[in-house]
Amino acid sequence: MKILAVDVGTYSIKFCVASVRKKEFQVHRVFQIPIPEPEKPLDQQMDQVASLIFNTVQEHQLMGDRLVIGIPSSMCSFRFITVPFTTQKKIEQVLSFEVEDIVPFSAAELIIDYQVVKQDKGSSELFLAMVPQVNYDNYMASFLEHHLEADVVMPDSVAYSVFCEKFIPQDAR
Repeated sequence: MKILAVDVGTYSIKFCVASVRKKEFQVHRVFQIPIPEPEKPLDQQMDQVASLIFNTVQEHQLMGDRLVIGIPSSMCSFRFITVPFTTQKKIEQVLSFEVEDIVPFSAAELIIDYQVVKQDKGSSELFLAMVPQVNYDNYMASFLEHHLEADVVMPDSVAYSVFCEKFIPQDAR
C-alpha cells in the first residue's frame, strides 16, 4: 500500500511517500516546500496552502492509496486522564463526561481521540487529543475543495511519535 503523508507546518509543508507491505515499511520520497506567507496565520491562508498541496501532488504524482494529513498541534488540546475501566466500550461511554471537567468546551463540540497508555487492575490511563469540531471542519474544508480527502487525520506531533515508535529501533531513539 502506498501512503502519502502531508504535514502543514508553520514555515513549510512536508511530504512523505512511503509503502507498507507485510510489516515492511519503506520511505520512497521526502521533501518540503515553503509556506508562501509564514508570518500570516495558517487559517487565513488555508485555501492557498491546500491549492499548493494539490498542485504539488499532481505535479510530482505523489498520490497514494492512502492520504494522511497532519493537523497542527496548535489546534489541539492534549490531556492525560485515568478512567476506572479497561474495556474500549466502557471507556468510550464515559469519555465525553470525563472531558467536560478538563476543557473549556462542551464535549459535544469536540472531536476526541485517545490512546491507552497503560492499564492496571481495572483502570486505564489515556492520552487524549481533542480539537473543536468547527476548527477541524474549517481546516479540512480547504483540502476537500481541492479534492484531497484524507483517510487519516491526526495531530502532527502524535503522527511523529507513532512513526518513531513503530519504525525507529529502540536503541536508535
